[in-house]
Amino acid sequence: MHRCLQITEIVRTIADNVTYKEAPASMARTCRAFSEPALDVMWRNLHYAEPLILCLPPHTHAIVDGLWVRILKQK
Repeated sequence: MHRCLQITEIVRTIADNVTYKEAPASMARTCRAFSEPALDVMWRNLHYAEPLILCLPPHTHAIVDGLWVRILKQK
């Protein structure tokens, strides 16, 4: 990797200014140096909690009307 990409501020600037929608996810999977800045951008741009809730096991939530996610009680 080029030495300039080992400077955190440069990598953060790149992650903050990408315009392609899926770029932060690709950057996060590329290498450890890109991971944290790209994940910061992804968390900052998360507008609703549904994608986060959908990471939970299937028995913990239910989709209602295709729009809302309901958290289910443990039995």
